[in-house]
Amino acid sequence: MNYIRRILDRVMETASIVIFAAMVLLVAFQVFTRYVLNQPAAFTDTLTRYLFVWLVLITATYAFGKREHMCITFIKEKLPKRHIHRIDMAIELIDLVFSAAVMVFGGIRIASMQMVQLDSVLKIPMGVIYLIIPITGAGIMLYSLCNLNDDWNALRRGKEEA
Repeated sequence: MNYIRRILDRVMETASIVIFAAMVLLVAFQVFTRYVLNQPAAFTDTLTRYLFVWLVLITATYAFGKREHMCITFIKEKLPKRHIHRIDMAIELIDLVFSAAVMVFGGIRIASMQMVQLDSVLKIPMGVIYLIIPITGAGIMLYSLCNLNDDWNALRRGKEEA
């Protein structure tokens, strides 16, 4: 599972860097064409907006994998320490079911329904834009499986030490 996590981390990191660099270049190109050439390129604004959405979803997936996403730990901190890994496993199972049902299954349905609608500026199917939802949903599922494995191993080690 550590191998899968390392590959997934590398993919998410690389995708984030490439998308961010593309956004910087697109905005710089937009500024150049608008203020130097006095003819703004229409596609840069739309493409940058879509890339930003992709960047947010990819980095959110990465945060899930690192368990650095926003969470409320008030109740978990009040429980005995021996239950922490069980609670973490339950949370990971909820994440797994949500990402499978909503992001992957629902995302595929939404993306496929939007393949007939073209973006007015880029002239590409909107379904291509929406494909990031099931892609990142699959990433969250893989990260959840890795996290479940880590919690299971920690729970087993705790029982062996007791």
